[in-house]
Amino acid sequence: MAQYYAFLILVPIAFIGSILALILPRLVHSYHRFVWLRIFNYMQLGYLAVNLVELLARSPALKQSLASMDYLFIGAGPSVWLLFSLEYTGMVRDRRPWQALLFVMPAVACAAGFVNGGSGLLWRDLHFEQLGWVLAMSERAYGPVALAMFAQAYCAMLVGSFILIKHTALSHALFRRQTSWMMAGVVIPLLFNLAFILKLVPGWNKDYSALAASIGGLFFSVGCLRYRLFSVVPVSREAVFQQIRTGVVVTDEQGVIVDLNQAACRMIGASEVTLLGKQAQLALEPLYGRVEQVRHPMHGPDGRLQAWHIELREAEGES
Repeated sequence: MAQYYAFLILVPIAFIGSILALILPRLVHSYHRFVWLRIFNYMQLGYLAVNLVELLARSPALKQSLASMDYLFIGAGPSVWLLFSLEYTGMVRDRRPWQALLFVMPAVACAAGFVNGGSGLLWRDLHFEQLGWVLAMSERAYGPVALAMFAQAYCAMLVGSFILIKHTALSHALFRRQTSWMMAGVVIPLLFNLAFILKLVPGWNKDYSALAASIGGLFFSVGCLRYRLFSVVPVSREAVFQQIRTGVVVTDEQGVIVDLNQAACRMIGASEVTLLGKQAQLALEPLYGRVEQVRHPMHGPDGRLQAWHIELREAEGES
């Protein structure tokens, strides 16, 4: 019974975490502009509320129905997290038809739970046991629909986390700290859920995933206050490199072009495919007198020349 009492004791803290994650960003003008993150936070709050009512339910039919709704949150939450990761990094910010496909499996799992009686699609050998004031619900194993939903959920969560980490790994230390708080807010609930699914703790029958997900909102709140979480969002350096008006050409020590941006291609009058691997002197020679060229040598730790950074600026009246 201790696990159920502990759950009830921690529920108020979890609700505070979820509410802070929803309210605090608006008060400090932070990440309210991220639609998918707002949905993610609302889902955490809804998941906790449904899970709490499920614990208190005395009717087996009602408990099974609420447990089925839990699977909707468990499966859809990681999908929303993946879509937020794409939105945050700027990879996909508009709503796309394919995004709806990410919520098909959670919906199927929820529906399977409502009609699970003996079918075994979501749970196998589902049974109920009265433990004091708690009607405990347990299963011998998970069905194929549940396993498929878990696989999709973990993949979505891991892919979303990888996108965030990759996006900020080489950026300013502030953004790396922001990402670490985001990862804590999603990885901790993931570990709780994984431990419950694999039954790593013998005799532990209460899933703390909803509790951990809501407490994870506290990590977002702390990151919001301390590290301006989502108030300052890292912009892809590649996007900046391609969109600046100054032409940039990077060559190796032999003067061979190894990288350039769109502005440089436009000034030279050739595509990136044509220019990469070409001698910079031959490509830039026709621009003398029309485009200002500033060359910056780039030296390695040993002082040897490693590359050239060439800036191209159109002369006045030429742009």
